[in-house]
Amino acid sequence: MLAQVASAGSRARIWLASFGRRPLTLSSPYPVAECLERLAAVTTSRGRTRWYLDSRTALRPDPVFKGELYRSRTRLTLFAQTGGRNQNVVWLEVRLDPRADGGTTLAGWIGVPAGAFQATLFTALGCLVSLGLLAAGIAQLALGHIIGLAPALASPLPATVAVGLLVLGRRSLESDIAALAQAVSTVLGPTSPLAG
Repeated sequence: MLAQVASAGSRARIWLASFGRRPLTLSSPYPVAECLERLAAVTTSRGRTRWYLDSRTALRPDPVFKGELYRSRTRLTLFAQTGGRNQNVVWLEVRLDPRADGGTTLAGWIGVPAGAFQATLFTALGCLVSLGLLAAGIAQLALGHIIGLAPALASPLPATVAVGLLVLGRRSLESDIAALAQAVSTVLGPTSPLAG
């Protein structure tokens, strides 16, 4: 019985951790300098408001990425996703290293930086609200008040809603990660994932 509880706890930790950053390694056939040039052509460090209000960018198409480009640390997110969601956007943070064959290895992580913490906090709050409702319902019933049935019967709802929203959020996260990885692959030519 104790092993089953420990196993369920470890599965829950793994699932909640999947909302955070994940290691990523990509390989591009282009040298580091050309990778940086290709990324620089479609990247801005400006936010959406500053991009649209600047007269110098009025006739230019929207950039693909928002972020910073350095050989030792390149940090990118999709420009289209930065509107209205500044905290929960997917970021790619990689280091660009030259390979022996002249290509580039991009190694780092992809995901929402504080996503695992937020998912854990959201789940814990949903469970605490459920426990509070259950305790209030039991206390009312112990005092002989039939009204205690309402919170006791409604107690599973907050935890259920929290888990349901996390499932939907994870689907959205997986989609956003795939979109960002595909956009980087499109800009850097035929990138390929490496093991590890």
